[in-house]
Amino acid sequence: MCKNCRVENTIVESKLFFSEPAVKVDILCPNCNTKIQTKQTDGWFYIQTIDQFIFEKKIEEQKNNLKYGNMS
Repeated sequence: MCKNCRVENTIVESKLFFSEPAVKVDILCPNCNTKIQTKQTDGWFYIQTIDQFIFEKKIEEQKNNLKYGNMS
């Protein structure tokens, strides 16, 4: 949770396919741009608010339920 705006966030780390030396990365709140924490990674972090995460998940679920007409 961001201490500044009180928004809950999700943080997903994406590592590189070929490992490289880890570097320190500041993780910023996507809502107010305040630094949440600093972590080391050899890739990058994908940060979303919980609301953004839930919204994106619903979109993906709807994509799976789409029915297409006869394409012949």
